[in-house]
Amino acid sequence: MSRQSQLTTVGLLFAGLVVSPSYAAAPAFTIPAKFRPDYALLIEVRVNGSHPLLCQFDSGGSTTFALDRVKAKTLGLQPTTTGRSAGVGPAAIDDERLPGVTLDLGTLQIPNQTIVMFPIDAESCIFGTGILKDFAVQIDYGRAVIHLYKPETFKPPRGAVDVPFTLSAGSPVVDAVISFGSNRTAHASILVDTAVRRFLALSKGFVDSQGVISSNKVVQPQFGAARGTGGEVGLLVTRLGAIRIGAVQELRPVALLLRTASGASRKEPDGYLGNEFFYRFLVTLDYPHMRLLLKPNQHYHAAPTPYDGSGLSMERRGTKIVVIAIEPASAASHAGIEVGDELLSLDGEPASELTGLRVQEMLCRLSGTSVVRIRRSDQMRNYVLHLKPVL
Repeated sequence: MSRQSQLTTVGLLFAGLVVSPSYAAAPAFTIPAKFRPDYALLIEVRVNGSHPLLCQFDSGGSTTFALDRVKAKTLGLQPTTTGRSAGVGPAAIDDERLPGVTLDLGTLQIPNQTIVMFPIDAESCIFGTGILKDFAVQIDYGRAVIHLYKPETFKPPRGAVDVPFTLSAGSPVVDAVISFGSNRTAHASILVDTAVRRFLALSKGFVDSQGVISSNKVVQPQFGAARGTGGEVGLLVTRLGAIRIGAVQELRPVALLLRTASGASRKEPDGYLGNEFFYRFLVTLDYPHMRLLLKPNQHYHAAPTPYDGSGLSMERRGTKIVVIAIEPASAASHAGIEVGDELLSLDGEPASELTGLRVQEMLCRLSGTSVVRIRRSDQMRNYVLHLKPVL
């Protein structure tokens, strides 16, 4: 582009900014958010005026407000009815319910809600974003804040990609095109799910029908078993060729492959789009207009996220962490670690204090070294892993 063309283009953009009105009115409500290292969103919610509860902000949670059963009892919340809950995982579970509850999100008060109570592992509280279906819900991953706009005043951010969605049991579902390693593509119905920490998870039915495992290099997750509402979920993992949603395309995303079917009675979506995708955008779930708006932010051009640099697959067995699989030609394989070895520490951190997320943070690197101390029979050994990408 010539210098004159550059000046002309800048002039036109500036002129447009001067004469155009502000793209949106002020939000009706602003909700501070906290982000875990995996970009999962947490917000503070009060139940009937209780002290603030830190809740997962879950766009795949429909219109459900779920509270850990033990936590609910400590707040003096006594159920008056029962029901059944299901989601990711093989089973539907019995739950307890308390209708007529008021939820407070800062200055926003939401009356006549029903609390669903069952054991919750990851967080003590789950806030389904469908509860806010009367608003355009804007998630600013760059500033850790959520804005709620009234539909009559909301206008899409300039530069946002507009993706229509439908609702499945109150959760937004978008159309996507997925490319596999063999350059083959498939259309998929993907649920927008801010509770999924990875880029994408694909359902067992879709994985099997599309032959995803046979057409991609697959390894096991590096640590522990995953759990959904319906119990433990078997997982494999791969890198896809690409995923396209509307006019947005991302190359080489990590995809979790579910090996357990959902116990929910409703039709399971083909997949679940998660936070490694969303954190690259200013995300708006415009429920009144049934559209997902994606405006690229400062993370948009970030490189694909590393999955694992070690080749180790481990799980916790009681108080121990045990190596259950080793990827061939990986750092762990070259170092001489064996299946059955017990992990004692990782880079000096005791295994008793390690969570799956912490192990992921330490080993999801493209290069560098990591010192693994293990017990094999009655011997203690140190191994140095020279990390390199597994996927």
